[in-house]
Amino acid sequence: LFRGDRDPIPVVGRSVIVTDDGVATGSTMIAALRTLTGRGPREVIAAVPVGSRERLELLRGLCDEVVSLLAPDNLGAVADYYDDFHQVEDEDVLSLLEDAHRRLTHPSKR
Repeated sequence: LFRGDRDPIPVVGRSVIVTDDGVATGSTMIAALRTLTGRGPREVIAAVPVGSRERLELLRGLCDEVVSLLAPDNLGAVADYYDDFHQVEDEDVLSLLEDAHRRLTHPSKR
């Protein structure tokens, strides 16, 4: 969806950091980490500001390192750990990704 018609970024031999706004169930992060399986990254790091201690432990088996600023036993809702937790619209994400792609492929045209 967000990549459009561009090929995936090659990760072979690279360090890959997968991040999310938080880990409650872990389903999004688990899916992202499994996507990298077999693609040959040098290392995979899962990084979140907050995550359920239990779910973070589960992630440790799917990547090389898990980094989390907070790991409460009883997380509740991820949104509870933010002052402002508004949703980002798909159009905004697409615009930011297109801008980043343009800057990476044409660095002189900022």
